[in-house]
Amino acid sequence: MKPVLEAADDALAEGDRRSSWRAIDLRPFLHSTEETDAPTFLRRTDGRALLYAGKRNEIHAPYESGKSIVAAFTAVEVIRAGGKVVWLDFEDSPKSLSARLLALGLTDAEAVSAFNYIQPAEPLTAATELDLRLELRGASLVVIDAANEAMAAAGLDPNVNRDIAAWYAKVPRLVTGIEATLLVLDHVAKDPQQQRGSVGGGHKQAAIDGASFRVEVMTTFGRGSAGLVRLRLTKDRQGYLRGLVGAGKEPLIAEIAIDGTDPEALVVEVRPPGERSEEWRPTRLMERVSRWVEDAPEPPSQREILEGVRGKRDYVIEAIAELLHGGYLKRTPGERGAHLHTSERPFREGEV
Repeated sequence: MKPVLEAADDALAEGDRRSSWRAIDLRPFLHSTEETDAPTFLRRTDGRALLYAGKRNEIHAPYESGKSIVAAFTAVEVIRAGGKVVWLDFEDSPKSLSARLLALGLTDAEAVSAFNYIQPAEPLTAATELDLRLELRGASLVVIDAANEAMAAAGLDPNVNRDIAAWYAKVPRLVTGIEATLLVLDHVAKDPQQQRGSVGGGHKQAAIDGASFRVEVMTTFGRGSAGLVRLRLTKDRQGYLRGLVGAGKEPLIAEIAIDGTDPEALVVEVRPPGERSEEWRPTRLMERVSRWVEDAPEPPSQREILEGVRGKRDYVIEAIAELLHGGYLKRTPGERGAHLHTSERPFREGEV
């Protein structure tokens, strides 16, 4: 038998790359000008995209904050551009998601031909991995909703970094292995001030090689109402997005208006944050809303405020959010899922 080093020399001479531990030939990659890893999906109204192609991206947010709607909006965008979407659902239902996709404008034909919905009920084994690989073929975008539930289904603990690494080495690696874009949805800790990023082990953020975002709810929304959320950039591994935002630990990168006032349509608009500073507040509209609620004979819903107060709709929504945050308005649940508003104290522009 040949000595180990002598056998290794023979393998080198033959150019035999027997495992992933051998060096990769970099010549095809040198001086390449093709930006295949640039952000491609989840486009703002100015045309700038936020999700990195072929990378692991993540959105973390509290429950019922709109992250699934943002993901569904992205799925429709991808399908409209001729791509295929695979959705791995660990916490919702096919009926609920189908209704959301149709409300966002996806047709029945598009949903059937370009949207693969998977609801795993057993762990990933050699047999089930084959099924998953078949479903992933040709996918442009893969959504996992949501990380903790997916890890629990695999018998892994999202609080243990070793388990997080093991999970990312399975399904997420299969996704990026076919150069599809991955979007993982995740939850935040009960007290976001105590933990940066999604709830669980710190390796969750370390595993993201694209971009990670935190959802900040400005105005809650639901059926029959409109709301506003913000996306804050918490990680940008590739560096393309930092040029779109100012300095700061978690800079604001997008504002997302979600309008569900029409029960048969869901309108989502992803906008750049604009040139105004984050300290800007629509104080004139805040006073206008405050006076209108003060004079209302009964506590109005958000829809009634939007219909009654003159001003740009999105700014009126933001004015309501600021008044609620400042304690000028109080929101209580009403009939049929409505949110009713009462005045706690008047807001006047010249007094702040």
